[in-house]
Amino acid sequence: MPGSPSTALKGWAISTQRVGTGRPGRVDHTYVTSDCGYVWRCFGRNRGGAQVCADIGDSHIANCLATPSETAGIIYGVTGVCHQAANRILFPANCAKISGARGYNVSLVVYGPYGNLPWAELTLCYPRTSTIHGAGPTPSGMSLARADGVPARGSPSPRSPMESDVFETEMSRRIQDLRDLVHAHPAAGIDGDRFERLVQVQTLFWSRKDALAAEMAQGTIDPDDYLERFNAALAESMDRSRAAIGARAFAELFGEAGEHPEDLVDPDIFEEVHTPHHAARPF
Repeated sequence: MPGSPSTALKGWAISTQRVGTGRPGRVDHTYVTSDCGYVWRCFGRNRGGAQVCADIGDSHIANCLATPSETAGIIYGVTGVCHQAANRILFPANCAKISGARGYNVSLVVYGPYGNLPWAELTLCYPRTSTIHGAGPTPSGMSLARADGVPARGSPSPRSPMESDVFETEMSRRIQDLRDLVHAHPAAGIDGDRFERLVQVQTLFWSRKDALAAEMAQGTIDPDDYLERFNAALAESMDRSRAAIGARAFAELFGEAGEHPEDLVDPDIFEEVHTPHHAARPF
């Protein structure tokens, strides 16, 4: 068993090749390693690529959070993808998130930094943690708005310390994550009115996504139907987001991945996860 609990935790990004398409992907796969020997694959490859973050953290807690199967409790394509799994494992490190990976901002808007709730592993591995949004036991839970300091002129006002107690619902957390993303990209120049339009677009998408997830869980639709309808809803939300905030701001916020949101959920990994008899394969 790898040793020292206090060690460097590192997030890695791999530029992927979309299987069967012959073209580069626009969303990086991410995974996590520690200096003391742990490697967590987060649904995909666990070697190679570029380091996108590193900081000191407790590797034993990280390994606990990585259960089960190095996926950190993420249901692939439903509550998150590899980005959210990596962020969960990196939670014990100081401010370590894989935001430098390509496609992360699209992933963040869809699932949030730590994936859609529930996150049972956090309570089991980190019983003193009261929230995954706001200041947790380490600075890793710090919002981007607080880390950035002064927001850009014309951007929506950051959440005050007193407001943190009222962000209790999943939908309000998602709106706060979106607000934090906007604060982290002042060059996009998104003012309050455009932010509100973006919230309206994304709120509709989140509702549609949640409904699809519920239908799949109930067996009303199968995984293939879910993924097809999820991709259609995400593509529509990206188109409407571009119209809501303008092409320049959209490019600044979402980049090439926003133009090709179908790359966010890898169909082969999705099939591997949601079809148990499908033969496992490396990313």
